[in-house]
Amino acid sequence: MPARSTRKKSAGLTVQEAMASTWNLCRRIMLIAKNQQPAVDFLFELSATLSKEFECAGLDLWTIESSRCLRWEYIRKPERFLRNSDVELQLLIQMIKKDRNGFTIDQEKLGALIPDPGASILAAPLHTDDELVGLLLVKGGKGRIFMAPWRNLFSHIAQLVGLAVAFHRVELGLRERAKEITCLYELTRIASSPELGVKDILARLVEILPPAWQYPDITVARVTLDDQ
Repeated sequence: MPARSTRKKSAGLTVQEAMASTWNLCRRIMLIAKNQQPAVDFLFELSATLSKEFECAGLDLWTIESSRCLRWEYIRKPERFLRNSDVELQLLIQMIKKDRNGFTIDQEKLGALIPDPGASILAAPLHTDDELVGLLLVKGGKGRIFMAPWRNLFSHIAQLVGLAVAFHRVELGLRERAKEITCLYELTRIASSPELGVKDILARLVEILPPAWQYPDITVARVTLDDQ
């Protein structure tokens, strides 16, 4: 009986196999970005997909939000997704430089942030064409080595992840603005209806407000007027 291969996917892939797997991964990443879901759910699904593809112990996903850098950590076994302490934005900016060749990581400064210098790490900046979005760190864990095919393709995967994060952020922002505008329109329409009394207007108001919030399923509205 021929011996069965016990090679790990990420350790034994040929370049052609890695490219085919990367193409499927890129397709899944964009489908996740297009899903209409809150930011935390999007980042969780994205992290889980990447971790499974790389067969890694977990990953860190740093995302720039306004003047902050949020640090999200995904641990594969047992599965957990949590937000760690924010990273100083200036620290990320100092670590990732932009030149005519694009965004590059200062490996010395990155090494200072890794608790276990012996761990196998894949790291790449997340960015669009001209904007830094964050940082992706894939952690192999003890004895885990990422082989050449994944290392060579990782920067391209990270660039798509950066585009996906930026795309989802814009889409989410547009959806939230649309909900707010719809709410304001409905409020104006109801308030200007001469046939409705104050109680009817307030009753309609508490129905209209929750859908305008980011998490309408867990949002309620209450209006108190004259102790009622």
